[in-house]
Amino acid sequence: MTNWLVLDSFNSVPLLLYALLWLAMLILAPKQDLAGNRITRWLMVFAGTALVYTANHLALYAAGWVLSAWPLMEDSRLGRLTRISMALGGVALALGLGLIMQRGASAGNADPWLLSSLSGTVWAGGQLPFALLTLAVIQRKGIFPIHSWVPQAMQRGDLLITGLVLNGHFGAVTVARVALPLLGDASRASLTVLADLGLFTAVLGAIVAVADRKPRRLLAWVAISQASTILAGLESLNQQAITGAMLHWMVVSIATSALFAVLRLVEVRHGLAITGTEYLGVGRRFPRLAVFFVVAGVALVGLPGTLGFISEDLLMHGALESHPWIGLAIPVATALNAIGIFRLFGILFLGRRLAPTMIVPDAVTRERWPLAALILLLVALGLVPQVAINLRSAAAVKLERIESPVALTSDAMPAGNGSH
Repeated sequence: MTNWLVLDSFNSVPLLLYALLWLAMLILAPKQDLAGNRITRWLMVFAGTALVYTANHLALYAAGWVLSAWPLMEDSRLGRLTRISMALGGVALALGLGLIMQRGASAGNADPWLLSSLSGTVWAGGQLPFALLTLAVIQRKGIFPIHSWVPQAMQRGDLLITGLVLNGHFGAVTVARVALPLLGDASRASLTVLADLGLFTAVLGAIVAVADRKPRRLLAWVAISQASTILAGLESLNQQAITGAMLHWMVVSIATSALFAVLRLVEVRHGLAITGTEYLGVGRRFPRLAVFFVVAGVALVGLPGTLGFISEDLLMHGALESHPWIGLAIPVATALNAIGIFRLFGILFLGRRLAPTMIVPDAVTRERWPLAALILLLVALGLVPQVAINLRSAAAVKLERIESPVALTSDAMPAGNGSH
């Protein structure tokens, strides 16, 4: 059973980062977001995500995927679209992993349930399991055409929990730990289409974000747009692009978590529904929250001096050869996302205060310190980018060798080859 879980160069940093994000969101969450059985939902999301990151066993991988999605599937407020979409992703993943296990057993593999064991199996084909995994990836990352569940869940459900589910980035994890190592030629031949869908989603999400005025939906579209380019870097056969994608994974997780948190804290303080049709004008009352929002927003769209600038630069330059139109998609999406974030900042913090309300303090200590830690991480790693690059370079090299047909035949690096 010690082989069922694994920590290696790929999953250790994302797992630590996610644990810090989850803890930060839990500390600053308003009390009503933790009332009743909601704390159980928080625990399910974290446990499921940690299981997916570390699982070396196919059944545990599928269990973690479903466990992390369960809080959304059981939330009746989200409507059928989101609940069916989450269930569809889980079923597709389970079927895909089941076919992989069956193929491994047919190939004579001694332990076809283990990722590390299956990565040494050589087989042809694999189109059907890859298609099922692709469906699960598209659903979970919110890539076109299965993307509408994200703004719906953000608008109707628990904002912070939905943000944590989205920032698990299970699509990227599945591509790097399952599709590429196990399905070989089938994945390498088809991932270009998946990456192009991600680039299309990046532009589409940015365009819709500019048109949408509802704060939660606007922020959801921006998050989808910024996260959709990660796949293009991961499958680019280029270490620079892979490193950029892994750094962008960090940027999107940290920055969007901070933005979701600030929006939620403003909602609680405002006390009324925020429709986006009027300017709230709370910047003078809550200057700390305004600053946190601005810094997280500009880091997300790649302002120099932040980690977002480094990640987008590496991702774009490294992936240009395999995806020529990434040079158009990323700048256009980034510019439009910057406009969307500025519009949302204006809606929340600019203008004249609509009506006096009870006196509510600016960010209190339990809110201020977690947000300050996230902002400091974005800025510090942007000023000393080599630290962040060093954290992800070993995983990037490993993934590049997995993607390379030459490396696979001469010196393969199993997905589960780590310290147990």
